[in-house]
Amino acid sequence: MPGYHSVQMTSSDARRGILALGLLLGCGDATGPAIAGRWARPGMKLVATSSSAELRLFCVQPIRLPRLIPDGTGAIRFAAAVREQWNTFDLRFVGRLRGDTLVATVTWIVPGRTPSVTTNVLTTDGVYATGPIVCPVGGAA
Repeated sequence: MPGYHSVQMTSSDARRGILALGLLLGCGDATGPAIAGRWARPGMKLVATSSSAELRLFCVQPIRLPRLIPDGTGAIRFAAAVREQWNTFDLRFVGRLRGDTLVATVTWIVPGRTPSVTTNVLTTDGVYATGPIVCPVGGAA
């Protein structure tokens, strides 16, 4: 037929396809297991379950995230955009679990400003808030 090409599959092509399918099916969840837990420090709290996660920051509505799956290097990575009346910024989060501690580098990107990078140590028994927090009207504490 005009416009169509005949494709011949060799036995080695078939073996490669079967091997690839076997690897995908044999590995179970191809995306890997999600992390679950709670880590906090003053001003930042991350709560993760096997199906979703939430990042809380002072004066910002909770940032809802999909489940957190470490990448091939073991790092937990995500990005979020906050667009609220009093707060507009993007953030990039890269963290690693070390025992019950989550050490995270967060890059804060505020329009019109140089990005700010912070290193955060969040622990399972960490305290998110230690006193009254005053936020602009409409901001979450």
